[in-house]
Amino acid sequence: MHKLALRFDWYQTCLSGPLVDLATQYANQYINTLPSKGKGVRPNERNKQIRLLVIHLLSSFYQSIHSTPSIKGWISVPSGNSEYGLDERKYPSRIHYPSKLVSALMNWLVTNHHVSVIKGTESAKRTTRVKPAGALLRDLKSIEWQWLHLKPLSADSSTIVRDRVYAEDGTQTGKKIDVELEKSGRIHHQNRKINVINTCYKRHCFCLSLDDHQLEEELMSGTKDKKQTITFQRDQITRIYSIGRTDRGGRLYRPWWQYVRSHLREKILIDGYPTSEIDFSGVTFRLLYAKAKIDYPADSDVYNLGFDDWKGSEDPRRKIIKKFVNAVFNDEEEKYHPGKDALKLLGCGVKELREKLYKTHEAAGLRDNIVSGWGLESHFRDSQIALAILHYFACLDIPVLSVHDSFIIDSRYTNTLNQVMQRVFKIYTDGGIVATDLDINNLAINPEPWDSSEDRMKTKTGKFIQSWRNSSL
Repeated sequence: MHKLALRFDWYQTCLSGPLVDLATQYANQYINTLPSKGKGVRPNERNKQIRLLVIHLLSSFYQSIHSTPSIKGWISVPSGNSEYGLDERKYPSRIHYPSKLVSALMNWLVTNHHVSVIKGTESAKRTTRVKPAGALLRDLKSIEWQWLHLKPLSADSSTIVRDRVYAEDGTQTGKKIDVELEKSGRIHHQNRKINVINTCYKRHCFCLSLDDHQLEEELMSGTKDKKQTITFQRDQITRIYSIGRTDRGGRLYRPWWQYVRSHLREKILIDGYPTSEIDFSGVTFRLLYAKAKIDYPADSDVYNLGFDDWKGSEDPRRKIIKKFVNAVFNDEEEKYHPGKDALKLLGCGVKELREKLYKTHEAAGLRDNIVSGWGLESHFRDSQIALAILHYFACLDIPVLSVHDSFIIDSRYTNTLNQVMQRVFKIYTDGGIVATDLDINNLAINPEPWDSSEDRMKTKTGKFIQSWRNSSL
């Protein structure tokens, strides 16, 4: 399980409560072993940094212990200096603590048998993994699983720019490097918006309507990426650009709900209430038509490529075509293959399928746009729209969770979300037409909180929600 360990600073640090009290005790124990005088020693400044670091480490240990699948408290603590950088604006994806401070603290924890360590090597790209042990582990486990008052991600760490690494012959190596973020008014304004959203998230409670048995079982099977663990308070969004430019790509990533499958997203609770999910239907196509100043009817299915006996959203071929389309938009060299079974169901070859797609959307210049990199351009546009929607509701203290072009909200506000999505799309596309997938007939009227029954209040999920209610009183 140690291979699933997340870097400790990817967990947010706790601001108050029993976990902070415990961390302060351990920090003071360590500080008492350090000299109070000496050349270059500034004890007040040093001790403040140590307390912040210990609180962050114990916060990450605690959240790791209560992750699903359980990874027993394992976290990643890099030992190489290249992973550290105090300037958040210059190095938003690095660890913002002095590397020497982290190293010295880790040595003390090891010496006092407070942690178990699997050492890594920077040259082999293996990060050191650490988990709590002995008295520290017992102390952490004595704190019942509960909602934590966590610090929001800082505005300066809200945006990350990466670029592809190329070999000498010009081919992509598959590796990426961080690029220093440009200083501009647009990025500054964007980071402020993301910070408003992340701060809103930290005032609220997100979890799944599952009892104790279901919690472990369904999360284990319902996680998209088996390399990911689910921690309900890992809810902060980061905007990530992937080709060294801040006008391409830039979708919002990292919160836990993006790593669970759609059947589990239906079980998401916000502040204990059931939720609704609305997504833009065929948003990449509709953005393309809006770019071409063509009105594409809202009731037209963008995935209908002219196959016989098309059954709309119920057609079993639609999912295959949708997956193919999403891949093709980022397949500038036209290499993607949907697989033999998929083509058998469609009754055509990959070349014919691609031609059907191009012919159906010829008016929007689909082929030329794909070759010229429309995929990442459309990601930039839909992420601008997503950011605007999330920010609008965050300013009202109503959290909306996004999975790129899909949005989840407390079901009591579903109609409002649908209206805002339509309005924001029109603003950002100069009047473009969009369709949303929303079945008004399935909306619950005056839903009850999930944890309103006594049996549910006794479950882990119920206690998690109750601890949030108690903390927000």
